[in-house]
Amino acid sequence: MPVFIVYTELRRLSPVGIEMVDRSLNKMSAKQGLAQMPAKTLQQIYDILDNLSSSVFVALLAIDGKVIYMNRAVLGAIGRTQDDVVGTIFQSDPVLTDVSARQIRRALRASADGIRTHFELSHRNIDGGIRITDTTAHPIFDANGKIAYTLLSGYDITERKVIEQTLHSTHVAIDRAKIALLQVSADGHVHDANDAACELLGYPKETLCGMSVYQLSIRMKRGRWPRMWAKLKARGSIRFELTYFPPNGGKVPIELAVSFAQYEHKEHCFVFITNLSEHKEAEEHVQFLLHYDQLTGLPNRASFISMIERYLSRAQREHLRGAVVIADIDRFWIINDTLGRPVADQLLQQIAQRITHDSKEQNRFARLGADQFAIVIVGTPNEQEVEKRIKHKLRQYFGTPFFVDGHEIYVSAKFGIALLPMGSTDAELLLRHAEIALAHAKKNREQYLFYTQGMADWSAGRLGLENKLRRALERQEFILHYQPKVNLESQHIEGVEALIRWKEPQGGSVVQPMHFIPLLEETGMLADVDAWVLRKAAQDYRWWKEQGLPAPRVAVNISSAQLRRRDFVQSMQYEIANGPHGIDLEITESIVMADVVHNIDKLKAIHEMGVEIAVDDFGTGYSSLSYLIKLPVQTVKIDRSFVSMMLQDSDTNTLVAAIISLAHALRLKVVAEGVETQDQTNALRLLGCDQVQGFFYSKPLSREDLSAFLQRRR
Repeated sequence: MPVFIVYTELRRLSPVGIEMVDRSLNKMSAKQGLAQMPAKTLQQIYDILDNLSSSVFVALLAIDGKVIYMNRAVLGAIGRTQDDVVGTIFQSDPVLTDVSARQIRRALRASADGIRTHFELSHRNIDGGIRITDTTAHPIFDANGKIAYTLLSGYDITERKVIEQTLHSTHVAIDRAKIALLQVSADGHVHDANDAACELLGYPKETLCGMSVYQLSIRMKRGRWPRMWAKLKARGSIRFELTYFPPNGGKVPIELAVSFAQYEHKEHCFVFITNLSEHKEAEEHVQFLLHYDQLTGLPNRASFISMIERYLSRAQREHLRGAVVIADIDRFWIINDTLGRPVADQLLQQIAQRITHDSKEQNRFARLGADQFAIVIVGTPNEQEVEKRIKHKLRQYFGTPFFVDGHEIYVSAKFGIALLPMGSTDAELLLRHAEIALAHAKKNREQYLFYTQGMADWSAGRLGLENKLRRALERQEFILHYQPKVNLESQHIEGVEALIRWKEPQGGSVVQPMHFIPLLEETGMLADVDAWVLRKAAQDYRWWKEQGLPAPRVAVNISSAQLRRRDFVQSMQYEIANGPHGIDLEITESIVMADVVHNIDKLKAIHEMGVEIAVDDFGTGYSSLSYLIKLPVQTVKIDRSFVSMMLQDSDTNTLVAAIISLAHALRLKVVAEGVETQDQTNALRLLGCDQVQGFFYSKPLSREDLSAFLQRRR
């Protein structure tokens, strides 16, 4: 549950709105638990709390009163830093008055019992004066329903308290106070009012003074004021909310804080009036954010699950069939990267409008993620009918282009479908089934797929592999092997290619990259693994140098995910900064051509660091020769598929000869991959190939085995 979304809107809240947010936090922490929140999420919450008004105080305490966090307003008021207060016992802090220290102890005991308390807290500020805070102590539950924390939230009411005291002896302060304020006599008539009250209530002072509370509130029934007055005298103060109807029309939500006072042998009360309009709007906005997507206005994931639950209940009562469908926009990241975020956002809004335009059928919609929408369909008799409707929706939603900011954009999507099982009430499981079907549709490049049990088994295995891979990087289970590149004329080793392997701890088998690289890329882990490969290759190069060996330059393969990163150049510079690195890069032509203009700039910056660049698998992609000339490339590598066929197929042999001739004309070196026989070696030498790489010379070797190999070839 994204708790930080709730707190993002705190900036919009007036102080009285904090209680509502505290309730939201308490509700969500019961589902997840603050202790289980990611550190990044907690920090986002703290950052937002630190930027609230300087009069809004927030502190998070352990159940024993130990300080976990105080916001900037508290720290500024008491002249402390976060490091000063974290770990201290709040109720023992000398900044509290003796009375307030006892109040905190009572509040902690009540919080431990799950009871919320409200009190006025007095503390010494940085200049030694006493400040008063209207404070609420909220118990915060962990994911298991146990009390884990106490959240103190409040706002500074010192000015209001000063006004209350001043009003006992002077009426001047009434007019000067910025807060709307009335002085009401015991008989329920307004005795005095300040300018702020006149403005809020919509009456001139001469009219307002003398009006009865019955005239001001249509909810105040005759005979109720005496009972309220008796309650006020007994308690000393009361607080409540109501809707006020100004004389010029409309309605205004207000909060009344009423304090009893007696002076000059007369009884009065002072009514502090707060306009809650902004607070109510913000509260509605926060509730909207909890249940709806801000960009499209569609229900979010949490609301969609509730929606599925309702339809499952209905389907069970009425013996209906249906389906949950998730649509994933194809290659949405390209639109985002090339046309920009504003255009991408407008496109998503148009997609949302289009899919919700026709809801004659009993369809319901939601936005689940950046490029994912969901539909629940009820009333379809079988899988064939669902399939028919999906095909219709594909044409309806994506059959015509979208026009956004002058761009004509064609969009397609993949669909994952899970049928509503008869008798099932597990909405989250059904949604997960649709997500699994979608993952298979994307993996197999199918436009849509229905969920099957076999998919779940595959997903379970995939999840297990993903967990193992996450641990593999932490436990240093990845290893690098190096395959030599040999100069055909001198037979010297002029470089090596770094090839990643995974040494699985169970059984010690070495897993080839084809079995785990696609999953690393899909899960976003590949960037971290790529960075490790760069760092490890540079370390091994320096290790060979320290051994006194003729250390060959190390070519590292770069993935599309790594090249797309905006900080690719900076991260590359960081990884090779610690001394001589001997690193070169290999990149496939298809990756370069995906964003050729930006990639040329990035590769030029990399080349200026002393890194040579090779185009891998040359001839298998769709390179433009005009762009190849502009690339800062020093080497091309002939794909192994050409090398394996060149002696059996004359056309392939001609193609290899053409590649070598073209590369030399552009003053580029040529390396042939996958060389396994003497005949292939001889043929490549006759064609003028510069270097070869393959099992004929050596299989990929560990760092230590390559050291021995280098020693033997000295």
